[in-house]
Formats: sequence, C-alpha cells, structure tokens
Amino acid sequence: VVAIMTLLAVVVSRVDQPLRDAWRLPERSSRRRAAMEAAVATAQPDDAVMATFAFLPHLALRPGLTSLHHVYTGRHTLSVRPYEPPAHVDVLLMDALCHLTFGAGGFYDASYYTNLARFIEARPWTPQLWRHSVLALRSEALPAPPPFRTTSAEKPPPGIITNVSHNMEAELHLTGFELGAREADGYAPLTLYWKCRAGAIQRDYDVHLALVGDACTFEGIIVPGLRFQPPQSWTPGGHSVDRHRIPVSPDAPTPRHAVVNLMPLQ
Repeated sequence: VVAIMTLLAVVVSRVDQPLRDAWRLPERSSRRRAAMEAAVATAQPDDAVMATFAFLPHLALRPGLTSLHHVYTGRHTLSVRPYEPPAHVDVLLMDALCHLTFGAGGFYDASYYTNLARFIEARPWTPQLWRHSVLALRSEALPAPPPFRTTSAEKPPPGIITNVSHNMEAELHLTGFELGAREADGYAPLTLYWKCRAGAIQRDYDVHLALVGDACTFEGIIVPGLRFQPPQSWTPGGHSVDRHRIPVSPDAPTPRHAVVNLMPLQ
C-alpha cells in the first residue's frame, strides 16, 4: 500500500494545484526542498519512519516505512477497517502543508486531528528539525514539552505587535505577534496570539500571512497548531499562543504590521 501511495504522491506532485495552493511555497522551491532533504537526513538507515505523502518519494522502498495518513484518518486506505499505529516509530517526518495528506482535496476531515493528536501525545518526541511547515521528530524523551506546542493564555503579553489586518470576520482573530531573532539555519521563531470567538470552532484553517515593515519580511502559509492542535481544539472564547519558525533573510526589515488571509478548509 505504501508503494502505491508513494506513486500516487509522485503523480499528484506533477498535477497543477488548486487556486488556493498558489499561495503555498512551491514544492520545487529550493528552501522547501532543502528543508525536506534535511529532515530525511535525520533518519538513520535502520530507523522505522512514518511520513506524510510529500516525503514518500524520497523514502521509497525503505524498510519499516509507513504513511502518516493512516494515523490521521484512523483507517486503512480505501477501507473502513480501523488502523492500529505501529508499536514502534523512530522518526516522524511531517509536512503540515502536504496537500494530499491534510488538504481539502486529500484526506482532510475536521475531526481527524484527534487521531494525530493521540498519536503525538502518546510518545515522547524530540525535534530534530523544524523549518516552517516541515518537522522531523525522533521518538525520545525531552526534559520539557516540545517547543512547537500551542498553549492557552489568559491574554496576550504586553509589548507584542498588534497592528493586524484581516481579510474577513471569522472564528479566529489574530490579536498580535512577535518575531524572534534569525537563527543559524535561516529561520526565526514566530509567535502568533489568537483570540477565538465564542462557540466551538468547527473547521481547520490555513492562513496566508504577510509580515511587513519597510518591505516584506515574510509572506507564506502558516498552519495554526500544525495540524495536531488545530483551532478546533482551542478553548472557545479564549486566547491561544501559536508557535512557528519561518524563513527570514539576513537583511529582512523588522515587521510592524501583519496581513492575515484566513482560508478555511472545507
């Protein structure tokens, strides 16, 4: 089945993406390709690897390879038979922008995040790599919670940038953000502070985000909660602290304004 889905992933990668994917980082872009190659390199030859579809062509014929979409859907492919995750996974390679795994035209369902959350939370994971939407996690204990987790807050902290424009009134409202210093790999920590409207959120969102100063600091797709802690899991009416790492050029200006385009997954 993995071999078949690997072939499908290759075919899909060569088909024009829907209009919403015009906002996405291209699969062939050097930055995303480099992030995926670096993530694959974290896996040792004898590691049992689980991955989203975007990685499968890079891992074809590898022993012990499983596809994350089985965990995400909770079922075997083209079946209603429940899927039991493997007892042992050494490395999890995940691209939160993998359209075939998480997209509305792929296996997406608003409730499937609970399956992924249970799988993530049942094991201790150490991040080996985290670049924008690409994560490489190794199954071993960390002395502290993983840095990519979304948490709740009573209110946003003082001093954050609150100059934010939205394209629509929605269940989510970005109240502010803060961008950390650029790190050695060319990525910088970005913290987003969201306010959830009263009432439970019923769907996931992709967010086209632009951070602007004297020029554009960053423009791309952000996935709130990185699929396993999406807005549906956040406290209705509460504040959520959503952490990311985004690519930032060495001469990027300090951002003073965020432009948010919310794109609900149907």
